[in-house]
Amino acid sequence: MKNLIYLSPLLALLLLNSCSASKELKQLQDEALEMNKNQSALSQLTIDQLEVIDGFNYLDDRAVELDLNFISKGQTTVGYLQVDIAGLSGKVAERFFSGMTDRSGRLHIDLEVPDRYRNLLITAKFRGKEKQFRAPIRPMIQQQVALP
Repeated sequence: MKNLIYLSPLLALLLLNSCSASKELKQLQDEALEMNKNQSALSQLTIDQLEVIDGFNYLDDRAVELDLNFISKGQTTVGYLQVDIAGLSGKVAERFFSGMTDRSGRLHIDLEVPDRYRNLLITAKFRGKEKQFRAPIRPMIQQQVALP
């Protein structure tokens, strides 16, 4: 009987603790049920029902103005060069533009560059040779390029 008197407070404490754990479990179950309801409601939305904050930009491209001038070793302009522009993402180059310079050796274009690229790889073909260089993507890329 003496042992029962000492164990009574301990048993009462265990009983209270189990009730508290039961309440927490019930609360977690209710929260999970509410999340499932919200997820179900979200999956039924159409694109027209979405609301976005002001200033949100759907685009995943960046505007880049590219102004290149190609010159030969003798500082003379070289025109009508084929120029390829590729985006670099890691070690992978993906060409997304191919064009020609004007007769003075200038290529001035506005590009929409995918955000996944960090640098441009620019290749100019001149008398059977290629001149390649990298340019970090910025809003304005302006460069004079000396050909071999």
